[in-house]
Amino acid sequence: MKTSELKERANSYGLQSLTNIELISLAGFKGDQKDFYTSTQYKAMKEAVRRESHSPQIKIKTSMDAARRLTFLEGLDHEQFWCIYLRRNNTIIKDSFISKGDISGTVVNIKAILSDAILLKASSIILAHNHPSGEMKPSSADISITTQIKSAAKLIDVTLLDHVIIGLKSEFYSFADNGIL
Repeated sequence: MKTSELKERANSYGLQSLTNIELISLAGFKGDQKDFYTSTQYKAMKEAVRRESHSPQIKIKTSMDAARRLTFLEGLDHEQFWCIYLRRNNTIIKDSFISKGDISGTVVNIKAILSDAILLKASSIILAHNHPSGEMKPSSADISITTQIKSAAKLIDVTLLDHVIIGLKSEFYSFADNGIL
């Protein structure tokens, strides 16, 4: 893998997503592989991985916690689709922008959502998007994509915890709270 691709992956998924061989390549180490493990570069990278994995963890306990996390979607004049990737204890691994659409919808790439879940080693996900109109009722397309993602995620042992629609003035709609999941 090229160094630029490794840098992009480390930026997107964190250093912990890289293998030791990839860390060696990313560091640009030009020597015997066994010498790398005693080098200062390796020790620095491992410390960065350790710190990255022990950074303060934000826990999502309710649909309101998820909605508060995404208040930046309020008032947009177009739809955006996001995914929150979570550990088993519901702490956030990463918030991820999935797509941007127009006033009436956006295209959602299920493969991208699930490949990120695998790379991030996520146990569960929360989907979210906004409705620029302020209408809180999910559309048939919203229900359909949620059902598809839930079924596909189940195949890779990832749980879809909720799908939150963000409206206007701190309003939100939770699929889980309304029994749709």
